[in-house]
Amino acid sequence: VTVSDEKHESQLIHYTLSGHGVDMKKRSRSKFDINSTSGEIYALRPLDRDLPSGRPQWTLAVFAEDERTRGLVGYADVIVNLKDINDNSPYFAFTHYTANITENATVGHYVTTLTAIDVDDPNEGGNAKITYTIEDNKVNDRGDLIFSIDAQSGVIRTAVCCLDRETHSEYTIKVVATDGDGLKSATSVTITVTDVNDMPPKFSKKDWFVEIDEMDVRNNTEDLLVPQMPILIVTVTDADLFESNKFMFKIIDADQSGLSVISYRIDRDSDKRKQFSIDSNGIIRLERSLDREKQSTHKLVIWATDDGMPAKSSTATLVITVDDVNDNAPTLINDYLSTILENSLPQRIGEIFATDLDDPSKGNGPPFTFKLDPKASDVIREGFKVQYDPNGEGKAIIYSRTTFDREVEKEYLLPIVVKDNGFPAQTATTTLTVVIGDVNDNHMRNGWKRITVFYIKNSDSKRRQMTQIGRVNVDDEDDWDVTDKTFFWFDHKPEANFDLDSKTGVISMKNVTKGDYELKFTVFDQHFRQEVQSKVWIKVKELLREEVLNSGSIRISGITALEFISVWNWKTRQQIKSLYERMRDSIRRVIRCDEIEIFSLIERQEKPLIIDVRYYAKRNSLILSSVFLNSVILQNRGILENELELNITQIGINECLGEEGHQCESMSCTTDHVLDELSPILTNGNYTSLVGINLKTKADCVCNYDEKRDRKESCADHQCLNGGTCVQSDHSNYVRCDCPHDMDGPECQMRSRSFTGQGWLWLEGFSQCSESHISLQFMTQMANGLIFYFGPIAPPSESNRFHKITTDFMSLELRNGRARLLYDFGSGAEELVVQSPHPLNNGEWHTIDIIFDTQSIGGVSHHSLDKYYNWQYQHTTIGFNGCIKNIVHNGFLYDMNNVPHSVNTVVGCPTGVSTCNLLSKSCENGFCEGSYNIARCVCRPGWHGFNCHQPTQPKMFKARSFVRLSLAFDLNPFATSISLRFRSRQSHAELIRLSNRDRKQYCLLEIRDSKIRFRYNMNRMHGMDEKELTLNWVHVSDGHWHDIHITRFGGSAIMALDGGGVQRITTVMDFNSTDQLLNYDRSSLVVGGDVHYLGVGATVVDNDFADGCINDIRIDGHYISLENSSDISSIVEGRHVIDGCLSNNPCQTISCQQPFVCIDLWLKHKCSCPKGYRMTADATNCTKDTQCARNACNGKCGTHSDDPALSYQCQCPHNDCTDLSETYFRLNTTAIAAITLCAINIPLSVKMIAPNHLADIIRDHLDKNDSECMANDELHK
Repeated sequence: VTVSDEKHESQLIHYTLSGHGVDMKKRSRSKFDINSTSGEIYALRPLDRDLPSGRPQWTLAVFAEDERTRGLVGYADVIVNLKDINDNSPYFAFTHYTANITENATVGHYVTTLTAIDVDDPNEGGNAKITYTIEDNKVNDRGDLIFSIDAQSGVIRTAVCCLDRETHSEYTIKVVATDGDGLKSATSVTITVTDVNDMPPKFSKKDWFVEIDEMDVRNNTEDLLVPQMPILIVTVTDADLFESNKFMFKIIDADQSGLSVISYRIDRDSDKRKQFSIDSNGIIRLERSLDREKQSTHKLVIWATDDGMPAKSSTATLVITVDDVNDNAPTLINDYLSTILENSLPQRIGEIFATDLDDPSKGNGPPFTFKLDPKASDVIREGFKVQYDPNGEGKAIIYSRTTFDREVEKEYLLPIVVKDNGFPAQTATTTLTVVIGDVNDNHMRNGWKRITVFYIKNSDSKRRQMTQIGRVNVDDEDDWDVTDKTFFWFDHKPEANFDLDSKTGVISMKNVTKGDYELKFTVFDQHFRQEVQSKVWIKVKELLREEVLNSGSIRISGITALEFISVWNWKTRQQIKSLYERMRDSIRRVIRCDEIEIFSLIERQEKPLIIDVRYYAKRNSLILSSVFLNSVILQNRGILENELELNITQIGINECLGEEGHQCESMSCTTDHVLDELSPILTNGNYTSLVGINLKTKADCVCNYDEKRDRKESCADHQCLNGGTCVQSDHSNYVRCDCPHDMDGPECQMRSRSFTGQGWLWLEGFSQCSESHISLQFMTQMANGLIFYFGPIAPPSESNRFHKITTDFMSLELRNGRARLLYDFGSGAEELVVQSPHPLNNGEWHTIDIIFDTQSIGGVSHHSLDKYYNWQYQHTTIGFNGCIKNIVHNGFLYDMNNVPHSVNTVVGCPTGVSTCNLLSKSCENGFCEGSYNIARCVCRPGWHGFNCHQPTQPKMFKARSFVRLSLAFDLNPFATSISLRFRSRQSHAELIRLSNRDRKQYCLLEIRDSKIRFRYNMNRMHGMDEKELTLNWVHVSDGHWHDIHITRFGGSAIMALDGGGVQRITTVMDFNSTDQLLNYDRSSLVVGGDVHYLGVGATVVDNDFADGCINDIRIDGHYISLENSSDISSIVEGRHVIDGCLSNNPCQTISCQQPFVCIDLWLKHKCSCPKGYRMTADATNCTKDTQCARNACNGKCGTHSDDPALSYQCQCPHNDCTDLSETYFRLNTTAIAAITLCAINIPLSVKMIAPNHLADIIRDHLDKNDSECMANDELHK
């Protein structure tokens, strides 16, 4: 380094050196030095460029001082760059590496990345240019190299497909790193092949066969209590590793080689009656009796599933042959009815034959033997003879021994004992009816008759047709001599509204009209040439449709309809009080009603004799509900049976209990009521006749709610309760209810009721559905109390004590502050208790969900019944003290205002109201929900904030627009709650999506085919396990605002649209799958479409929500703003989103033909009538809308709406918006206890979710005291 000075000579300059490698204190340690006079810089020793001790660049400072001046100094920086020589070999950080790979990995599947280090200069030739090779690779059975390595990156991948852990579980390879000059280093990699559940469990046999005797279910209760009989043990083997198995069941495989944990199940499509079960050890048991005569062979499909990820399954078939036992008694082959005329001599009456359902090839059945029952009365034994004929399969010949008089006895019932040839032999006493035919051998006397006719008010004129109401009666001991008689009007003066058949004496009414009538007739007997008179009094009674719909019903056996209404004892020839009148009086006294009418009497069958009786009752002019009538009669059943000496088989007729219901393989069943007003039921006796309403019942194998969902939405089928008003769009199928204050259910139901601890109320029983979800909310400060009970409310009938007794029931209660569920679905009572982290009687609202596949509320009105039903557990009889609300079964919300019956209860929840008033809680756009302790605002959709005072901000999404947000709170992997408002005319669009980082676990809400759909997948390995909910009954692409709420817990989910209701709610129940948790990424919330990132700044939005609006998003109760970031969420990215939700002014260029005007329906227009007018029937003009002429309102009334899309309202008095011409409807008239009987022979299983194993029936939501949300506490993670 040299310097120059214009005034001085350079020889007088002195140079010094400092900087890197210069030790000013000890020169001997310096790496550099400088000649002080010449400025030459020297390297004192060899320099190392490479790290860690070397330095590729050295910075020195040279100072030049003029010795002749007073310290004038100049300086310069010197940069010394070291040129690299390749003197370092590459090296690996470790001498040995490990990696894992799944055995099902495909070609090119990533294994691991190795990186070697070379400290030489990579920019100097090939000094640090490292390449990677595998020197000690492995080959498969075909000689192919198994692994490959990228020479530049060091990424090791598979070179072949599908390694097999069961063959080779581990590979070790040698990897070499080489630089540009050939310097090398090596390391080893051990690659472990991890198990993938690729080998399904294998049954030791594919097909299994077993024979089992059918169960003898003839005699008593013990025979019907089938023990869980083991009939077979199936075994499987599984070659997969135990390390991949995490299921709750464990078995030892048959060959001891497998370590998998295997779970078994029976495919229910192969066992729809659930007659078999299989446990964790593969033991198949008989759960219910088998009857060869109904089904001789059962073919079960058995599934075995291991616990791998993903789980693998296999199936085997079990064929069960039911062997015959002689368990059926013989019966007569026909319902024999023989006739002999009175006064005739002894004769051969006829012959009878028998049959048997048992298998004759097993020696069961014929030949049959016959004899007259030795216990027969003296009259029978003296009057008849039964002669056994052993030829063939056996028969009996019947003879009469004497003459008979019909006026003494009209018929004789011969008890005949029939015995089969089986072992042990079966014997039955059958009945042969011998009718004594009439001969006209008695004179007539003047007669009379009373006829009662019922009809429904406002029936169509077509139904007011000619109706037969009975036959003219005279006092005549003969009753087969109609052909000898001729009937005339008295003085030949017919009544204008009646018709008489002169040959048969049948009276018909031309126009059934309310009133009292007296008719007179003359009857002429040609045999005796005699003429007498007859009077007929007719009372025609008008019924309201509501009276029919709220009728109580009783089924009676052992009596005919004619015997039920008979007022004449033909033997004593005296008038008597009929069973019809006596039952009416008994019911009146038990019900304590002011008015009662038995209006329907229908004979269901002849053998055995069964009749159905229907009645309505009023108290203080109010119609009593069917639930109340049936429940009270059920509790007083013994009184009626003793007073009337009747055998009552059902109270609240339910066909699902009979043979029809037992044919329902789906386990869902509803009793349909078919009303036929064109065909009234005539029961005609000599002195009285009844023309009743033809209301018949039949079993339909569907859940009651499923049928309601299939109805087209209109105000004609949409009932708004409690004075609510049905609102229907004039331009779409959009229907809703405008409800009074506090009646905010989907159909204006009152949601809550308060209980004092000394009261209770009755509700309609739960419908019988193959899958059920019951939910409710409660708050209390009392540690014990019954929340609901669903089951028998009276001891079984004395006549049924020796037959199978239905024990089914369900109850929910608080015991010591914990939720306790008891249930018995035919296999014994079970108990489930939620051990919540703190007692539930803390005065806060709690939610309970009960889910099971296939009630009185707040207390009970009956005493303990466990001694009658042999329940292992007994529900409490302590009344509930607190509030209960939102009782929902499969989407049906119970109305807590108009309940069938209640004692010591109050509508609403005054305690909560008092808390709101005490704390002066004001909710501007919502309502205050108070507990015993706090009050908080629950905002209406579109509002948020502490007092619901802040409007939420709607956003309109255009093509390819979206918003991605990041949440500031953790999402519960087991439970998710999503709600939002949306408005759209798109038929396909995605609204919102939550997912994990790799998008394999997700939940999303979308519009598909104009219907709302929710999809979610919790399996991180496979997308084929996706679950889906779709509301197939409602179109949402109608331009209206819709509110959607989704709740997911585990694999189950509930989706409710616009507040819910039967048509607007759907569920998926899955607690069996191993995947119950959904792990979200906080930053994965995307609104408006499915966003894919192709690169920096490059995105594609699939299924975008173009021209749609979204508002008021809430995740787990937290309000998510699309306007700006908050402490709840932050907006990460947004594209093409517009403030507000404005229409596109579709009427701007539209000119409608007069008198029509253009109406903006949001992104759509329609030429229609202006407000206050309606379109004429031919759609060519408008007329003043001054009266209700709308079909949807059924001509009841109408008012106009402020919403142009909702141009009118239906406002139906007495909630009567139904079409009166409808003759087919559903009627749930059964009481609480009778509904419980729906579960007879229908095994229901309770799905459970609990800690770790997801196995608790009851999920309790403990609400946080958050003003913004109703978040669920993590009670069970």
